[in-house]
Amino acid sequence: MGARTGRLASPFTAREVYLKGLGLDDDSDAKHLMYAVTNGCDRFVTLDPHFFSRIAALEARCPSIRIVRPSELAAELRAPVTGP
Repeated sequence: MGARTGRLASPFTAREVYLKGLGLDDDSDAKHLMYAVTNGCDRFVTLDPHFFSRIAALEARCPSIRIVRPSELAAELRAPVTGP
């Protein structure tokens, strides 16, 4: 997981329209999530209740990203790294 920098890819796709159909009626909600997905982020950190009330449907539609609260990301970052 790392920060992404540089020019943002255009998120105006059919996926954004689909996300709006899942309940992200606010254009900025769908656009923010699409910027994150399009630019390869693996986490979308938010406190917005619109996302959490639809988390299963949104993550099913965008399987490359997890929607998390700041406290959840902080817990992940504090957890010891295991593996080879």
